[in-house]
Amino acid sequence: MNPADRVIVGVTADLLDRGRTIDALSSALTIAAALCLLLFATGVGEAFRSTAIWFTLAIVGFGLLAKYLAVRVAFDAALLHRCATDQMPTTEFDAAMRALGLMSANKTGRNWTDRCLGARRLLTLQAILLVVQTTALAFAVIAAR
Repeated sequence: MNPADRVIVGVTADLLDRGRTIDALSSALTIAAALCLLLFATGVGEAFRSTAIWFTLAIVGFGLLAKYLAVRVAFDAALLHRCATDQMPTTEFDAAMRALGLMSANKTGRNWTDRCLGARRLLTLQAILLVVQTTALAFAVIAAR
């Protein structure tokens, strides 16, 4: 890996570390929505409209999807930190990923810029899911009135 690639990989790893903040916010929304659903199931929120319940279910569903992406983003961040510090050369990285079934053969040998852009897309998708959860929360509040 050349010095320019090392900088791109390191910056991308640092960017992916910000996924922890997105994950924390998403987790808080998911837990709050799950607790609301539990209250509704026990009869505490009987006046809560069924439309609001569907939005609350959506918050939980999108939260679970966001949790999967958070795990992927954190994994990519850890791998990129190792690659940026030359703890794992590119060929050995590709071989390990292939051996574990985590990378298809057509993705080995790509340049680091393309790899980092792919990892950044996961972070972007994670952020989009947080926005979707927040939007579902707004709709649930409106529907509950």
